[in-house]
Amino acid sequence: MKTIFYFMVVVSLSVSSLVAQPGTWEYINPGTFHQVKDIQCYGGYIYLNSDSGLFRSSDDGSTWLSLQIDSTDKNVLAFTLDSSGALLASTSDTMLYRSTDQGNNWQFTVKTSIPIYKLIIHPPYLYAADLPNGYQCRIYRSADSGEHFTYVNSGLFISTREWTIDSNGNILIINIGRYGNNGVLYSSSDSGSTWNDLWSTQPNTILTFTCAPNGDLLLGTSSSFAMGILGLVFRSTNNGANWTQLSAPWQLANVTALSVNSQGDIFAAIYHQGIFCSKDSGVSWIQMNDGFPSNLETYSVTTNDQFIYVFDYYNYPGLYRNTTPPVGIHENDFPIKFSLSQNYPNPFNPVTHINFALPKAGFVTLTIYDMLGREVTKLTSQQYNAGNYTIDWDASNVPTGVYIYRLQANDIVETKKLVVMR
Repeated sequence: MKTIFYFMVVVSLSVSSLVAQPGTWEYINPGTFHQVKDIQCYGGYIYLNSDSGLFRSSDDGSTWLSLQIDSTDKNVLAFTLDSSGALLASTSDTMLYRSTDQGNNWQFTVKTSIPIYKLIIHPPYLYAADLPNGYQCRIYRSADSGEHFTYVNSGLFISTREWTIDSNGNILIINIGRYGNNGVLYSSSDSGSTWNDLWSTQPNTILTFTCAPNGDLLLGTSSSFAMGILGLVFRSTNNGANWTQLSAPWQLANVTALSVNSQGDIFAAIYHQGIFCSKDSGVSWIQMNDGFPSNLETYSVTTNDQFIYVFDYYNYPGLYRNTTPPVGIHENDFPIKFSLSQNYPNPFNPVTHINFALPKAGFVTLTIYDMLGREVTKLTSQQYNAGNYTIDWDASNVPTGVYIYRLQANDIVETKKLVVMR
């Protein structure tokens, strides 16, 4: 069985807007902070913490104000908003501070026994995580905005890389092992008292994840040069019960960060390859690297629906902003070159998706062959308009093995391999 999805482009007189590329990136580090740890958008402001303090911008990152917690620039480890809208910040000298005026003035809240490296709020609780004590990361819960904490995780976690709250109010945490090589996603529906493993049966190691506005979960995984494993993006539409692999046009590299804006555009940070954007739920991707240094080790990507922000470690303090709002990417529906993507998922059983892009109309034939060159099936053979297309192949009736898919569009021919695995 085959299913064809296509996205038709209506060409107007304003052709330049159809082929326009995503905007360039500009370096916006103010020179006053060092290594960036996190960047978040709250109430019209952008907040950034680093080893030289907490900063706030009211003009989309063009200028920054240092939010001095006391007479010194504290090393701010983590920050968040509590249920009342107050700003909370933890510092390396094991202090927790609170501000009710966007960081202009601060009140000391509590001195903790150890530094807090993660903070997240889900009313009525504030959650905090420290660094591993020996080989165990501790998770704490507070019902009074951090004045008192209760230890809740019973030794489950080794080290907490990232965490968030999903659309159902569940806490999601990526747990990293002693050597950072077994990232697993856990979920708690009872305020951290018990946890469910959502990923350990999968072969890929999780590095990052995010929640989309529609409630979907997205996670990015690591790559392995030795094993030839590609860093991938997976989506779950049922709170982590099942996962679907999205397409991956990048080369062998880690997916280091993910973000989704209110329009549902996905932004994926790929190690040493910059930022990729998908506006069709991961079916196709646009690389957005104009203005990036070639050695960018992207660590985080954040969007406030006006701009996209990324920072990296290799060029620290490297903070970059895309000069074109993410919504502008929607204008670039018209492919500028022919492409045939690697099928996904791969290996698969029994259905896989094959994406291709046509910069101009033409006659297209997509055929599956076995490794002896014998035709297995012809998925399509017809005229297509310019656009992006997805064709599904249901391989229920063929045996396990390696196959070749061959796409011919006008005078262009391209082939790739795929694997059916029962």
